[in-house]
Amino acid sequence: MKKRPSLTVSFEVAAVWFGALLGPSLVTGAYIAVYFAPYGNLGLLLPFVAFLPICILAAMSADIVRRCHAYDYASFGKALYGRLHKYLMPFLDYFIIMAMIIGGSAVANVEGSLLGNLLHVPEVVGASIFGIITVVVAMFGAGMLRRFSTGMTAVLFFSFIALAVLFIRHSPVDFSTVLTTEGALSGQYGRGIFRAVLLGFSNTGCVCGTLCAVEQGIKTRRQAVFVGVFSFLLNSCIFLLGCIMILPYCPAALSNPTPTVYIIQNHILSYCPWLFGLYNFVMFLALLSSDAPQLFAVSSRIIAAVDKKGRWQRHSERTKILVIGTAYEALCVLISTFGLTAIISKGYTLNGWMGLFLVAIPILIRFFRDLRARRNT
Repeated sequence: MKKRPSLTVSFEVAAVWFGALLGPSLVTGAYIAVYFAPYGNLGLLLPFVAFLPICILAAMSADIVRRCHAYDYASFGKALYGRLHKYLMPFLDYFIIMAMIIGGSAVANVEGSLLGNLLHVPEVVGASIFGIITVVVAMFGAGMLRRFSTGMTAVLFFSFIALAVLFIRHSPVDFSTVLTTEGALSGQYGRGIFRAVLLGFSNTGCVCGTLCAVEQGIKTRRQAVFVGVFSFLLNSCIFLLGCIMILPYCPAALSNPTPTVYIIQNHILSYCPWLFGLYNFVMFLALLSSDAPQLFAVSSRIIAAVDKKGRWQRHSERTKILVIGTAYEALCVLISTFGLTAIISKGYTLNGWMGLFLVAIPILIRFFRDLRARRNT
């Protein structure tokens, strides 16, 4: 059988991470508004700053996964922590679940606003309705979720590109003006770089949880390196495109927690009156494709832990997902009341700190320890 090209395998792994990033927080412009746009023209460089360290770690992680055959995050945790595994693994579990709760809370906030406006109900009620729909979808199992999420990644990608074309075409200023315009926080370059790096480290849950599950095709060190290279190019460039879309409309667009909605309503709707309805429909499906897999992953991890202790074994899988999923969505709706900006700013920053100590530093220690061992043999 003909061996698959090295770069193809690496690109496929990087595309999984790219698909996970291409979610509602990016399409709504919330990521850009919190981490990049306030710094003006510096914001065009910050996506590359954000993803360079984490993508280097992704390449190291892929090499560890390749050598240890650690194709799930429990096995990956054992490879990282060694003899300390049984003490540190509960913290890794907590980190992964917390990352999904923060992501679910951001989704609940956006969907609460969307359904609240459409149905003329309070945002908490809109978020609760969406939570019920998500639980029902998750109960159909992993196979359906994979198919649905894969399809929505493609829809989101082309929708995002179409929005970018419209935003750039109807931009109120020339791009040359954007390149010379400083933002409200332009004097705080150090803070902007630091927060961008933490945003990158908030993806360590994806690196150690999601990517290791799809890296069976990584067989050589060169392939592992290109996982990092392709991830850096894909992820940083899509965030750069987001900055190019939003910055011409700043600072006014930053007054709205979802800048994309503000720009559509105030600048694009007169040219494309159908766009807002289409945007809401795509966003609903995108939010569902983002939230349902997170709910399913949290439920699966809790079910596995509880079933080990001999509890709940008489109940069906769907009943377990119903109970755990309802609790998960209730918690996400509660946290969503703090606001999207607070969730993304505080939540993802907290995730970045946790990922730095629980994943990034252990990866560095394991990688260089193995490198030294190989040189000594």
